[in-house]
Amino acid sequence: MKPPRVHDAFEPPISRESARNASPTGATPGVVSLLKERKEEAEGKLKFRTVTFLGKTRDKAIINHGTPARGRSVNIGKNPSCECGVFALEKIPCGCMLIVCEEAGIDPALLLEARDTAKFWKELYEDLPEIAVPGSEFLAPGQSGLLAPPAKPIAPGRPSTKRIKGAMDKVHKMKASALSSQHE
Repeated sequence: MKPPRVHDAFEPPISRESARNASPTGATPGVVSLLKERKEEAEGKLKFRTVTFLGKTRDKAIINHGTPARGRSVNIGKNPSCECGVFALEKIPCGCMLIVCEEAGIDPALLLEARDTAKFWKELYEDLPEIAVPGSEFLAPGQSGLLAPPAKPIAPGRPSTKRIKGAMDKVHKMKASALSSQHE
């Protein structure tokens, strides 16, 4: 069974200006940064573009860009798609879809799969029990079964006393002994 799409719960369209300036609501931080990157990249590539909407619903459009003008068909409705194929592969809106969403005044977060929303991940991890140490059921009633932090922090790197000597350690020891014998 497929998880429900965020797109199924359409909200009223937002204004074009707020769509241009706002980050997608409800998306995870990684997806938000990816969408911002894609939008900036698309705006750089598609400087000279025209968006023509097909119908009154403003969910299907043709975006013409470049010289000579090349057109891509973009659908941001119930079955989102784009001719570039990025959305079909990743299920994350491509730059063309982001530009059409901005022109239509629709939040691009509506095109995301449930797995890309913060709400999905919060609900997934909300009911997890606390992690306990194996065998904690045998502890005394007052003792905690949770892992305690270490008593003192462990220094980074390998310990200098109880370690296996490497080839360079032998070279350094020989150099040090040669230098000390010259000074005597």
